[in-house]
Amino acid sequence: MSFKRFPILFLIALSFSFSGLSSAQNYIQGDDITHQLSRKEKAISIKSSNPSWAALAQKAFSTHGAFRLAKGENPNFTLTFNPAGPNTCQLVISSGRPAKVLFEKNVTGPSESQALLMACDLAVQKTIGIPGYFAGKIAFVGDRSGNREIWTTDLFFKNARQVTSDASKSVSPHWSPDGKKILYTGYYKTGFPDLYLINLASGQRTVFASFKGTNTGGVFSPNGSKVAMILSAKGYPELYVAGANGKKPKALTKGKAVEASPAWSPDGKQIVYTSDQMGGPQLFLINAQGGRPKHLSTRLSGYVDEPDWNPRDRNKILFTASTRLGYQIGQLDLGSGRANWITNAGDNSEAVWLNDGRHIVYVQRQGKWSGMRIHDTVTGKDRALHSASFGNAYQPAFVYP
Repeated sequence: MSFKRFPILFLIALSFSFSGLSSAQNYIQGDDITHQLSRKEKAISIKSSNPSWAALAQKAFSTHGAFRLAKGENPNFTLTFNPAGPNTCQLVISSGRPAKVLFEKNVTGPSESQALLMACDLAVQKTIGIPGYFAGKIAFVGDRSGNREIWTTDLFFKNARQVTSDASKSVSPHWSPDGKKILYTGYYKTGFPDLYLINLASGQRTVFASFKGTNTGGVFSPNGSKVAMILSAKGYPELYVAGANGKKPKALTKGKAVEASPAWSPDGKQIVYTSDQMGGPQLFLINAQGGRPKHLSTRLSGYVDEPDWNPRDRNKILFTASTRLGYQIGQLDLGSGRANWITNAGDNSEAVWLNDGRHIVYVQRQGKWSGMRIHDTVTGKDRALHSASFGNAYQPAFVYP
């Protein structure tokens, strides 16, 4: 749940409260390739005996801020992706003239395209030393059917599919860490916001939380053992933590403020969330076991919402803030206490980190259309993930199972 996008939830909640590089060879160590990260892009050449594989690999790497496709120059690396059996891709990384093979491995995945993208991710890991994100999945809210429903897709919209068909508002999807389930807020049956859990393999849907008032904001802890959520059963919307089955929720906050948008720290020991206890929405930090909340000041805006915690750097938290230029995405560094803008034009919000801790996916609104984009926080490279012909896409959630 977010202050910015779903104010109706807060009206409902409040009503209930009152009614109850040099040469690449220099980086070889054994059969591995290591590399010191820099802001310079690595020029790569992509080859494949399968033209569709080459096209998908080129599209994937074109979104990554650390790489660019070599044009009329000697590449730092040549990446070769060839079929090597059912749902298997052979990855070969080479460099230099004459070419020297630096790394080679067969990668098997659940499908042909996933095997290729997993091989691309391995190439990222071997050349720049951080995980690749290409084989990840996105859950999001789409309205192609006329209603806001939950969808899933690969990062490049090759296999987008509608998950819910509730003919009512279904919002705020969040993955289980293994990518097998989605927790979301739906108005299915009751007409009020309840939390539902969907098993993607079986399609089975179960009620996760349906207490009096608002049930929303459900998000799994990094190890999947707990869920943070927002409930208003006892009055105002408060932050709760329950087990992975939703049983015995424990309130972490209590008062007359409206709480929203919980997000876990990478180690699962803390939760950052939004509260309006200071007037406008601001970020607060609390121990996942309970305790006194701490205000996290960005010094950038009096309206800060939608936090998301970096999975690889616990000092970095994304947020959406209101500015004179519309809604923009910022980043707070807990170590230094400083915040900076990631976007500075347009209307941007709902940002989530990818598994590499470097790239984000966010939503940009252009007139009546909302679409998802990918952004590199190091270089600023920014690309659309889909065209307007797909329709609106909101509230992305990312998982790399």
